[in-house]
Amino acid sequence: MALPGPACTVCEVKRDTDMPLLLCGGCKSEWYCSYNCQTADWTHHQVTCATNVSDSTIRKCGLCGGTVWSDNALKPCFRCTTQWYCSRECQVKDWTDHRETCAGRPNQPDSSEEPPADNEPAADNEPAADTEPAAGTEPTVDTEPPPKKKKKRDPPPPPKNLEVVISKPFLELETKTWLHNRSQEDVYKLLIDTYRLRQTDQFRLEEVIEPGTIFAGAPNSRYGFRRFLRQAQRKPGLLPPWWTAMTFDDCVEMGTDLSFTHSLMLVIEKNDIKECYGDRSMVTQLRLFGEQVYGIGPCGHSGEQALFAMRRREEGKKFVDLLKDSGFMGNGK
Repeated sequence: MALPGPACTVCEVKRDTDMPLLLCGGCKSEWYCSYNCQTADWTHHQVTCATNVSDSTIRKCGLCGGTVWSDNALKPCFRCTTQWYCSRECQVKDWTDHRETCAGRPNQPDSSEEPPADNEPAADNEPAADTEPAAGTEPTVDTEPPPKKKKKRDPPPPPKNLEVVISKPFLELETKTWLHNRSQEDVYKLLIDTYRLRQTDQFRLEEVIEPGTIFAGAPNSRYGFRRFLRQAQRKPGLLPPWWTAMTFDDCVEMGTDLSFTHSLMLVIEKNDIKECYGDRSMVTQLRLFGEQVYGIGPCGHSGEQALFAMRRREEGKKFVDLLKDSGFMGNGK
């Protein structure tokens, strides 16, 4: 059962009892469901990550001092969530000292001999599963619990504010038909927001200001957006088949309307995109499409790894299965 709280930055999977989320140990603001998702997002996230390995404020293992850049990802004590460990072994060794200050049971020191498991919270009025029985009582016989049935995760909700929903957008990005099979207004919105996000990325991450944009002091980014569209037109098949000189002008005019939510007169941020479309993966989609137009991603990085990871999740395949399908592993046994 999905629990309330954060979701994976890349694929929107929420934390459940079988798969806890991992928090970026640097900035402590981005969550991931797996190391693969964290690796896929690192191209874009590394520049904005709030700390680095030399920062004295970085989160460390409560026993050995290991960081997120060590071999193992950090996980918090499940009860108090204030002490972090790089492994179960470190948590067990530190439990003698930590249980006195563990905030999992307010106003009551914890007498458990073992720290709480990081995926099984202990009930407030019951000892943890590993607790020694009280003196004078008979120990209970441990029985093998029935295997849990893995519930199929619900797919993420369809994006908002788009007339046509594409079921597998990352497949369309892979085949460079992401704007095909969409309505004209949807294409205009996505083109405008792709350009606006790219300008924000250049300004925030690279400290680059493109002439003819609001970042350079212009009333709107009309001229920069026209350059972007001309560059997209030079990429065969990237724009939909119905694209003409007339739709070029219509798209620019729509973007210069201040009453339009996707106006070229306004700066856009990642959170604006997530709120507008209701789809956390839309930021990745826009950046990947922008890379297809410009030939390079923000900060000169490639989004190939992010696209590969999202396609794997979109198909519901295991990592090794996708490698076989792509021919990466060859045809030999």
